Amino acid sequence: MSKIFTPGTVTTVLDAQYGSTAKGVISSHLVKHHRPTILMTANGRNSSHTVVDANSRMVDGDIMSAARVAGKFVFKVLPCGAFYNGMVLAETHVDDNTVRVTYWPKFWIGPGAAFQVEDLLAEMDACDVRRDQVLIHPMASIVTDGDIAYENGASDFDGVTLAAVDHDSGTTRHGTTGSGAGAARARKALRKGVVARDEPQLADMLARPSQILAMIEAGATALLDGSQGYLLSLYGVGYPHCTSRSTTLASFFAECDLPPSVIGHVCAVARCLPIRIASKRYFSPVGQRFLTWTEVQEYRELGKAVEEIDSNSGGWYPDQEELTWEQVSEQAGQPIAPEYTTLTKLQRRIATWSDLAMTDFLLANKPPAPHGISLYLTFVNYLNPDIVAAKLGNLLANHGSRIAAVFISDSPDADSVRLAYA
Repeated sequence: MSKIFTPGTVTTVLDAQYGSTAKGVISSHLVKHHRPTILMTANGRNSSHTVVDANSRMVDGDIMSAARVAGKFVFKVLPCGAFYNGMVLAETHVDDNTVRVTYWPKFWIGPGAAFQVEDLLAEMDACDVRRDQVLIHPMASIVTDGDIAYENGASDFDGVTLAAVDHDSGTTRHGTTGSGAGAARARKALRKGVVARDEPQLADMLARPSQILAMIEAGATALLDGSQGYLLSLYGVGYPHCTSRSTTLASFFAECDLPPSVIGHVCAVARCLPIRIASKRYFSPVGQRFLTWTEVQEYRELGKAVEEIDSNSGGWYPDQEELTWEQVSEQAGQPIAPEYTTLTKLQRRIATWSDLAMTDFLLANKPPAPHGISLYLTFVNYLNPDIVAAKLGNLLANHGSRIAAVFISDSPDADSVRLAYA
């Protein structure tokens, strides 16, 4: 088995499916137990990464945000490992003294990122991240209110407000989150975008990739959080029901402005039962806004108008079958509550495993030798133990030559990750 972290290289966490595979669980587990020197990402505002760790430890005397004290935080801009910033992640004993290792990494936000400044500053504040810890590529995209309005059909691409929301404009009908990331990247491609170097609030955090590369060449370890899913790639078979960029290993290094020579181990995350976001959006004609699933139920109970918008999030691989949440409960042998998307709060779709999709992923995201791919199977609690054992056997029979190790996880907590095969 190749090492997960090698000094002088960048380890990557990649979603092998359609997103929401619990990358935050795996990334936070890796940070907690390996403490890489640099954490990097090129997140878009359309992705949310959740960290849950009830056993995290803060530095004596320091005050953390309520969310971190509660053991849960959702990131949109910073890498997941920011959750552990300033925390005690290890202890050693020298004679009769206890020496604590407090974690203070550097953060690199690549030019492929698309974020709102207020989101970044809020995350930094909540996680006690100092400004001198954050390095931002000058060409990272800034999402504006106009980008969000366009994607949701409230304005045209030039920012002119429409008389009424137009569901045939923007990106709503293609199953997107409407977060503005795609529009922000499109504007940058047209040389009309707002980028990090245009924001005075970010001036002291701007940096060139050479600063990060110098640290890596000096022997630092690094972890790159890939966002969204490989099967949602702009260049994949799912177009136009996809995200606004390529989501491969090579693409994420390009989006962090890093050369392929520093690619290291790959940590591939896949759910036992893959999910996609909802294929419908719900709109309030009176409030002129989209509704969450909870609001939809409340509106209908009160007899308020709810407009149902077709929003096709796409199909599945030929060897997959879409399931109901009742069928998931039957397979698990226990009640499994329906899931809701982190951003739009709408009920997710769920399907059976695809071996064809895993084959595509492993071939398209193979790191250079001697580095390998570890597979992290999440949500194994959605299947009974016998089915999980059979699935693991099939995986190894079909892909064992391409997988260095298999880990499993059955809860959102960082400490749920355990080795199943090496």
